[in-house]
Amino acid sequence: MKRLIIVIWSLSVILAGCGQRNAAPPAPTNTQPVDAASVNAPAPAALTTAEPTQFTVPVATVISEPTPTNPPAVGSEGPCDNPYYPIVDGATWVYETEEMGHATHTMATGQDNTFTVTVESENSTSTLAGTCTDEGIVLMDQGLGGSFQSDSGSSTVTTQYDDGITLPDDIQVGDDWSQTMSLIASSGDQSLSAEIVTNYKALGYESVTVPAGTFEALKIEQTGTMNMMGQEILTKGMLWYAQGVGSVKSESGLEGEKASVIQLLSYSIP
Repeated sequence: MKRLIIVIWSLSVILAGCGQRNAAPPAPTNTQPVDAASVNAPAPAALTTAEPTQFTVPVATVISEPTPTNPPAVGSEGPCDNPYYPIVDGATWVYETEEMGHATHTMATGQDNTFTVTVESENSTSTLAGTCTDEGIVLMDQGLGGSFQSDSGSSTVTTQYDDGITLPDDIQVGDDWSQTMSLIASSGDQSLSAEIVTNYKALGYESVTVPAGTFEALKIEQTGTMNMMGQEILTKGMLWYAQGVGSVKSESGLEGEKASVIQLLSYSIP
């Protein structure tokens, strides 16, 4: 059961800051077993994505240059044209964390405006499913989910209910939005349900320097709750997104504790 808690926690960190962290939050004190018959559900077929579209354009490392101060928010032309979250088959981002070292994110596009992000670190691999909608990017949309694999075994996460947007297409300074999801993590004959509520607010633009370069990024405040086994866990964070690049930095963690800092080390977008 502890490993399932780590699975849900790890995927929630990816949602908040596009990074990977394997350290688990304090285990809930309520240890009553979960009724697997009432909550367990098979992982949907949507977890298996179509083969990525092959491009003939060579992959080249993008050299980032800061945009002018306070750039205007750019709207998208299509469901998968989010200015702050590039949906490009074969794109990769490498992040470094204080606790876990490097994590490589690789994107693969699928059919019907779907995509997956595979996150590989030294000791684990996670896959997160997402959808492009007319409102914005939704990670772990209803019927989708993700998977988690480490030396201790593998697990799947299925989204039973989802409402809201992870990242809107058109963001103006001062905008706020939220995403609520109900998840079930399953491994063998064990399952664990959780509800994650995440609230976001666009604070403004500021220059951010990370190992990948200096970016004029949109700063977003993130707060939320994660309910598991009768215990409510409060989370908080700050996220920085650069247009045409994606997440360049995040600071996230539990309320009242030191935040985990994740920074962009390098990226390649075909």
